[in-house]
Amino acid sequence: MLLLLLGAPVGSLLVGSSEFIKKSKRLRKALGGGLRQSGILAAAGLVALDDFEAGVLLSDHKRANDVANAIEGTIFYKIFIYYYYKIM
Repeated sequence: MLLLLLGAPVGSLLVGSSEFIKKSKRLRKALGGGLRQSGILAAAGLVALDDFEAGVLLSDHKRANDVANAIEGTIFYKIFIYYYYKIM
């Protein structure tokens, strides 16, 4: 899933032989699925893959960890943890 792993707004990947892709597209259309704005979404996926290869995701995780360490022990952190575990 591109959204969760690479930071793309939406999407998934279909991988296989040309024949498999062709049959899958035909089946998708037969079941009523249609691609809307596929070029724009594909471009976002390509950017996400490029960012992943460039290490952007790794640096984003490091920044998120730095923020978490900075707010740990503050009232904001305590409130977040309280509501997070209350919901979960």
